[in-house]
Amino acid sequence: MIQHDTEKISLEARMLRAVRLETGLYDEVKADATANIQAFLAVGLSSLALGIGLAVGVGLETISGILRTDVDWNQLVLLLLGPVVGGIVGWLVWSLLAYWLGTTILRQEGASATYGGVLRAVGFANSPGLIGFLSLLPYVGIVVLLVVTIWMLIAQVLALRQALHLSTSRAVGVWIASMIPFWVLNLLAFWLA
Repeated sequence: MIQHDTEKISLEARMLRAVRLETGLYDEVKADATANIQAFLAVGLSSLALGIGLAVGVGLETISGILRTDVDWNQLVLLLLGPVVGGIVGWLVWSLLAYWLGTTILRQEGASATYGGVLRAVGFANSPGLIGFLSLLPYVGIVVLLVVTIWMLIAQVLALRQALHLSTSRAVGVWIASMIPFWVLNLLAFWLA
C-alpha cells in the first residue's frame, strides 16, 4: 500500500475501481506520482491472469472442452510468459505513443498531460484482465476472452480521456491511432511464426 494524503489506498481497491470503470480513479492515479509501482503491478497481474488463461485454455485445449495429454511444455511456457512480457512492454510503449498522439496530433485545446500520468492511468485500465484466467473454461473460454478484451478497451479509452483531458471521441481516436502499429506488428509476427 502507498501513502496518499494520510489515507492508504491499496492496489486492490484501485484495481477494483478500474474494473468498475470509475473515471475518478484515472484522475486520481494520473495525479499520484507514487502510483507507478501499483500501475506496473496492475499490468503484471492482469497479464499473468490472461497468460494463465491462454496457456491452459489453448495449450491444454480446455477451451474446446478436450484436455490434451500430449502437452508441449515449451508452447505452454511461451503461452504463459508471452502475455506477461508483451503486456508490460506493450503498456510502456503504447502509453508513450498514446501520450504523444494525445498531446500533439489529437490534442484538445487547454489540455495538459504528462507521460507518467498517462502511463499510470493506462496501467490501471488493464485491471479487467484479471478475469482473463477464466478463458481456460471449457466451451465459454473464448467468450470470456472476448468480454475481457472489450472491457479493457473501454477502460483504456476512459483512461486516455481522463489522463489526456480529451473528449470521448478524441480518446477513441487516440486509442485507434496508437493501436494500429501493435495490430500490424502482431499480424506480422503471426504471419512469420
